[in-house]
Amino acid sequence: MSCYHHQEAAAVAHCSFCSKHLCKDCVKTQSDRTVCEDPKCSEGIDILEQITRRSAKIYNINGEKKRVVPWTGLVFILFGIILAFYSYFSTGWVDVPVTILCVLLIIIGVLMIIRARKWGMDL
Repeated sequence: MSCYHHQEAAAVAHCSFCSKHLCKDCVKTQSDRTVCEDPKCSEGIDILEQITRRSAKIYNINGEKKRVVPWTGLVFILFGIILAFYSYFSTGWVDVPVTILCVLLIIIGVLMIIRARKWGMDL
């Protein structure tokens, strides 16, 4: 293959953005990628680098420990507490099946939070 700009020179690489074949005089590196002299390719490589960094941050590829609140566990606990208070204050006495349900909801919520911590999603 010959260089896109210098037909007499042999190509040693190709542009990471536009795939033009380049000789050793035309090759430039940017962000550890080979680029040609075209400014659009340089801008395109910058955009690809930004997309790569943002994707790594979103999908936690870079190994940082994400701090996530396990909302579902907190919702289960809150729902169990609210249901227990509503049941007691609406009837005036403790209803055993509703109390058992409330305790189960609170236990499920606590287990969800414990599981989230075990998986590395700290509060």
